[in-house]
Amino acid sequence: MGQSNKIVFARVGTREKHLSPVMDFNINFMDRQALKLLEDSITDLQIILPTCLSTVVRIREQCQKCCNMNYSNTKKKCHCDQVLVQFDEHIKELELYVMRVDVLRDKAKCTAQLVRHFFLIE
Repeated sequence: MGQSNKIVFARVGTREKHLSPVMDFNINFMDRQALKLLEDSITDLQIILPTCLSTVVRIREQCQKCCNMNYSNTKKKCHCDQVLVQFDEHIKELELYVMRVDVLRDKAKCTAQLVRHFFLIE
């Protein structure tokens, strides 16, 4: 396994107790690896979630078509509306997740850049 380099951030010359817990923290190789794995997982989600959303939308459309074909010429009441409402709820939820994963990707990317920047400084 490779060497683990730690970075310690602290104010120079102060002996007082720090008021903020972010003044003293360490970043090592394992932290960088964990961040990289997180970035990879987020990238996977950026592929999986839109595909899932597209699939649910298509299934809903097919359900609607099937319902229209089966019940358009009959007097029977269709119970597909409840299913379609559930599909609509799932679609809205997936759309929200797609937006959230984009924001999460931006945050992870900024965090990784910040960590790389700190390693360059040292």
